[in-house]
Amino acid sequence: MLVAVLPIRGSLASSDREVVREMLHHRLATLEMRVVDNAWVDRRLASAGLIDSRDDLVSDALEPATVCRALDVDGYVVGSEFEKCSTDLLLYYRRSLRGHLELWNRDGARVWWSQHSKARSGGLLVQSGQVYKALRDTTGRGAPIEFVRNIEGLLDDMLATLPEPREASAPDVMSEPTIRAASIERGEEAHEDLWSVRIETVAGSTVTFAIDGREGYPMTESKPGEYVGSYVRTPAPVETRDPRISSVVVMDRFGHRARIQPGSRAWPPAAPEGGQR
Repeated sequence: MLVAVLPIRGSLASSDREVVREMLHHRLATLEMRVVDNAWVDRRLASAGLIDSRDDLVSDALEPATVCRALDVDGYVVGSEFEKCSTDLLLYYRRSLRGHLELWNRDGARVWWSQHSKARSGGLLVQSGQVYKALRDTTGRGAPIEFVRNIEGLLDDMLATLPEPREASAPDVMSEPTIRAASIERGEEAHEDLWSVRIETVAGSTVTFAIDGREGYPMTESKPGEYVGSYVRTPAPVETRDPRISSVVVMDRFGHRARIQPGSRAWPPAAPEGGQR
């Protein structure tokens, strides 16, 4: 099932809601659901007038068919009523988090929902006259570790009740793209500094290539999954070594982007005659 994660609603600060959303996206992906990129979702929702300038949903009463049509997905997960509570009493603390999740499909049916809360409590350690306040520890995003742990526990408990994902008709989301074939060949003798590049990878993507470290050369999809581009080497270099593809950037229609380099496991292992592979 191809799903999107909509912006989280609730009394949490905007940065906290974004942490919840990112972790929800990751958890759904680990359940083998196909999840589109959050930033791409926001751009499409904004184009459809479904979120405002603060990336908040414009309405609590969304029309599932409208949302799915705007995002070209089978369904979406939306979170609401997310709030946290903190209690500090001398050397004792308690941190709680609650929220509500729903999964809607393009037919307008709510196929799953869960409402849950999670809490952690404990004491502050006193050693050598110092109080070590672990609650002030933060992650790389600046979110308190206790808050992140509560999100992890909350999402694990809620998603444990999620039905098994089913195959759907929506197009695939690129998870780990691979290059099926790659070649670079010199043009005709009259245009010996013109090189033709051919790449086979995920259909319907935006593909660019780099030659000897120079990036951003565009490619055109000549037929599904096959891309062609050209490179003109000017002025003619002194060395006689043929140019080589140094990387390929693939971005699918849902905003997932991957840079693939020769020698990686996503690159073809063998070289064909007459060109790099």
